[in-house]
Amino acid sequence: MHADELRQAVTKIVDLLKRSDIRAVLDRYRASRGDDRTVAAARLGHAGAMIMDRLQSLSPAERRVARLMRLEELGTTEYWDALLGGASDPGAHQGEIVRLASRVMFASGQLPALVGLLEEVRAPTPAERYPIANGEGRLVIRLADAGERASNPDRIARSIDGVDMLYSACASIAKKPAMDLRLDGIDGALQRDLHFTGERDSLSAVIAVIESIPGALADVDPEGDIDLEAVIGTLPVFDDLEKLASLGSFSTRDLKDIAETMHQGALLVLESGVVLVDEPSPGAAGASTGRAARPVADSGTAGDAAGESADGDEHYERYLREREAMQHPATNGAEDKTAEQRRDAVDELLRSLDQSRNGG
Repeated sequence: MHADELRQAVTKIVDLLKRSDIRAVLDRYRASRGDDRTVAAARLGHAGAMIMDRLQSLSPAERRVARLMRLEELGTTEYWDALLGGASDPGAHQGEIVRLASRVMFASGQLPALVGLLEEVRAPTPAERYPIANGEGRLVIRLADAGERASNPDRIARSIDGVDMLYSACASIAKKPAMDLRLDGIDGALQRDLHFTGERDSLSAVIAVIESIPGALADVDPEGDIDLEAVIGTLPVFDDLEKLASLGSFSTRDLKDIAETMHQGALLVLESGVVLVDEPSPGAAGASTGRAARPVADSGTAGDAAGESADGDEHYERYLREREAMQHPATNGAEDKTAEQRRDAVDELLRSLDQSRNGG
């Protein structure tokens, strides 16, 4: 039996005994004389009935504890009939009353104190499950159900490819020693958290690129057509690449390869609806390192896994419908009408994004 099971079982049994008030009832019964004994016996019978009823609902683990405490027999009518009907044999009767009082006293008084010595069972945090070495950094992204399910293999694959491409490009820019990006784990039930480990400065650059995407979306004209590739092209990192080109730090071909990798990676991150997540520090479950979970596409394409942006999920679903329509154009002479409908849908999406950013 695990420590948490034992703690719960003891708590349940102690609560059962307290609710029946069996200790006080036994004390009054032992002290009663004459006519008072009849009243005291009735109260003891009532307490016994309550205990029998509650013992029937115990779990297997709780029954094991009750058996070890020699309390399991209190769940039978035979025990209480023998106890309350034994007044004709004062010696045996009083002996069993004393033994019962002793068992109840230990179970309700000493057992909780002993169980209290057990350490709390705490599930390890992701930081403890996936430790990082000196010079390494951690990136955690989250996918929430929004149009596409968080468990969709294609969506998970796109997000992994996007992060991998961004990391490759950032590591090339930083000219850092080769350190492979690792996908340490994927966990979560209602959502999927992906835990990456890599070179610290390169991952910091990846986070900076991802965090710049909402700003690029903010500059999109709500009245115009949306071009996701053009949006990605406005990210500040591409201005940095042009500066590197002017300094001659990289060859033209190398910079072109880096830029293309960066562009495709950022586009995949945007399309997959990634949310950046803080990872709790080791030994501090639920603690944050200062950056809350937030959608990459600010109240737009990403959907907030923390439940703070239901509108974001709606926008992401609409974005997916629009992307699907663009990938499967209409036929049978309806192309122009469908294209107009798509433009209207995109315009409406951008107006919704603009209203969300401006609080209404």
